[in-house]
Amino acid sequence: MIADALATVQEWHADERWGRVVVESGDAVWVHFSAIEGRVLGALEVGEQVRVWCEPGLQQGEHQAERVVPMTGYDPNATRPTPPSEAYRSSLTIVDDPE
Repeated sequence: MIADALATVQEWHADERWGRVVVESGDAVWVHFSAIEGRVLGALEVGEQVRVWCEPGLQQGEHQAERVVPMTGYDPNATRPTPPSEAYRSSLTIVDDPE
């Protein structure tokens, strides 16, 4: 787990509300808008500095942010955005039926 690492926003897709940040070690971390604290719209800007806490992702060498705190423009009264449905937390299992 990467805990409390300084990172720079590498890309942000405002229309899809996700992006990537790069931590000091050079590792890329995937960010969903719901992990961003202190921003009403849950958005980031390319080049912006953030603090990030993350867990390893499903693929080797992949990380996913659990918490992202912007270094500027932080609003302590902003509520953390929530995904619009349970689909963001769902899983799918595919089983091959030989018949």
